[in-house]
Amino acid sequence: METKNNFDFNIVEIGGERVLLRPISFDFCDDIFREFTSEITQYMFPASPAELSQVKSFVQF
Repeated sequence: METKNNFDFNIVEIGGERVLLRPISFDFCDDIFREFTSEITQYMFPASPAELSQVKSFVQF
């Protein structure tokens, strides 16, 4: 059986009364760099970014 999965998840937004989920983009780099501190990312991979360029590399991936 052949299926066609030509759906672009980079443009999907899911919203509710109190939340809006949007794909990650370069628009969020400054926010990610500021908010993803070592305390927030203690049990996460990757660790908190040391430079904004690390965030941009992650978002580009």
